[in-house]
Amino acid sequence: MKIIEDTPDRLVVEDRPILIGLILTVSLVFSVYLIFVGYSEGRMFLLFAMLFFAAGALLAFLTVVKRTRLVLDRTSGRMILRVASSRKTDETREPLKSVNRAVVQETHSTDSRGSRIVLTFEGRKSLPLTNHFSGGTAPEHVVDRINAFLEKPTDQG
Repeated sequence: MKIIEDTPDRLVVEDRPILIGLILTVSLVFSVYLIFVGYSEGRMFLLFAMLFFAAGALLAFLTVVKRTRLVLDRTSGRMILRVASSRKTDETREPLKSVNRAVVQETHSTDSRGSRIVLTFEGRKSLPLTNHFSGGTAPEHVVDRINAFLEKPTDQG
């Protein structure tokens, strides 16, 4: 996740899965190319194998690639979480004062570690910003910035 805007009254954080989207797009284009090769050369196994591969790449692109944007707006007193895929956009709105804090949620396996940012609310279920765990460096700096924004008094600005 990356901080897009950071002012005293507004904090915007965004997650864009560019790499996975690019990999799936290249896979789809390459498989379509191989479909044409298989068709033109009469190689039915290649044609049908690439049809299934292209369908899988397209399905993965439509379901996995989602852009997430978190807006914490002190002026309107709202928290807006917008998750957009190629098919639809879901939006969650909550009063900013109901957001308790942000935490890093981690998952571990024998050979890897993943993390994601989760917003916590007073007396309610937590809200993960993404439905996937990312490898690599944990997003502590973004969590620290969100928490610093939430801890500021609302009349400050």
